[in-house]
Amino acid sequence: MSHWFDPSISHLLHTYMKKKKLKEMIQKPLRFHHQDIHEELEEIKGMLKDVISQMQELQCRVDKQQQDSVLRLSQPDDGEGGQGFSLGPK
Repeated sequence: MSHWFDPSISHLLHTYMKKKKLKEMIQKPLRFHHQDIHEELEEIKGMLKDVISQMQELQCRVDKQQQDSVLRLSQPDDGEGGQGFSLGPK
């Protein structure tokens, strides 16, 4: 009894195994790289939250400064008998 063996099947099987091995070799570093990307994104998110917080604090200070300026302008200056307006401390 003779065994028939098709060389093209052997070639296809060899090619498939090489591709599978190559894929496995690539997947492991990609998983670590993927994890690194997620860690970097979390770090960037934290930095962005800090920047947003600082910007909100700065906006509050600007708003307060503007409000204080308006209040100073609307208050009469006692040095002129209540006739003038003050731009702030003299």
